[in-house]
Amino acid sequence: DLLFHYYHMFVPDIFIPSSHTYTTLLQACAEHKTSIEAVSLWRDIVGFNVRSSPQLLDTTLAAVISHVPVESQHHSDVVECVQSVLGTMKEQGVVPPRKRLGGVLFAFMCLLPLKDVVQFVDSCVGFGWSFSYPSICSLLEERIVEGDVDHSFLVLRAMARSQQLAKEHHVTAMKKHMTLTRQQLEDLK
Repeated sequence: DLLFHYYHMFVPDIFIPSSHTYTTLLQACAEHKTSIEAVSLWRDIVGFNVRSSPQLLDTTLAAVISHVPVESQHHSDVVECVQSVLGTMKEQGVVPPRKRLGGVLFAFMCLLPLKDVVQFVDSCVGFGWSFSYPSICSLLEERIVEGDVDHSFLVLRAMARSQQLAKEHHVTAMKKHMTLTRQQLEDLK
């Protein structure tokens, strides 16, 4: 609390913190504060044109998603912030770690309609980014349980583009629980 007290007291009237200082603040935010405070810090970083190091970007993602879904009332701010950070990563050629991107996927599954989640996965894979295997499997399994054929195939495509294979039980479950066309059955092979 003292750290954030001094931050709000001195910024921006006296000084603008460095990338390293913001990284430290965001680490503290992930542990002791809230997602919306992490969002506020990111807005300051963007507003003050602070240089965004790969570590700062990754720490921002961690801080923003660390309290989801507890703070789902701020979901639009959280989603907007994550998209902003990922956009900056793409611009700077920074590849988010698989595990972090998997964390973002889990957060988005709590906050967004499914079609938006699948579109997010598809976009990220299009950038050449990969998700952690457990997160992408979780999304696929949820779609299979819902009987959602079209989105299940989109997730499978995203997995294939990430050089990840669905497990045999996923394919078996799809055949069992979904009404598939002949072409879709061929695609599963």
